[in-house]
Amino acid sequence: MARPQRVSEAEILEAARATFLADGAQAPLAAVAKKLGVSAAALIHRAGSKEALLTRALDEPIGALMQAFDGPPSRAALERLLLTLSAFLSRQIPNIVVLRHAGVALRQTGPAPTVMLRKALRQWLGSVPLRVSAEVAAESLLGALEARAFNRYLGGVAFAPGDDKAFLRKLIDGLLEEAS
Repeated sequence: MARPQRVSEAEILEAARATFLADGAQAPLAAVAKKLGVSAAALIHRAGSKEALLTRALDEPIGALMQAFDGPPSRAALERLLLTLSAFLSRQIPNIVVLRHAGVALRQTGPAPTVMLRKALRQWLGSVPLRVSAEVAAESLLGALEARAFNRYLGGVAFAPGDDKAFLRKLIDGLLEEAS
């Protein structure tokens, strides 16, 4: 009989995230284990507890995301940055909804992720010629991205229609001193 291959931490988190987002925090660990082809006991042994797995699978840290702010500001860099932030928020909003519904607090040491993102974007925009202050631009951009991700999560594409790139370009045009 062939020995089963060890399931990686990334595979466990991916299966748990997919299960919890599809079925909610009340989904049994057995459903996650089934996706992985392991027993529920083996999964509990690796995960520690359902709450620990739920938190690890859905509470995405923003450390790696902060690297998106590296490099000199330009219109093209701003568009890339906003696409990166949009993708992050499109993953994070559903995660937060499920965690909050389950009563699980986000792992947080220091400022909230949204506060950190606004601060980083405000600083990054500091040398960009804007029609408004960097603070207003950062709040406007992230607020729009969060709303779009939230609306798309709750109502589907019909609640946030259109191409994300085109949407971001319009936002940028409205905020940059000289739209190009």
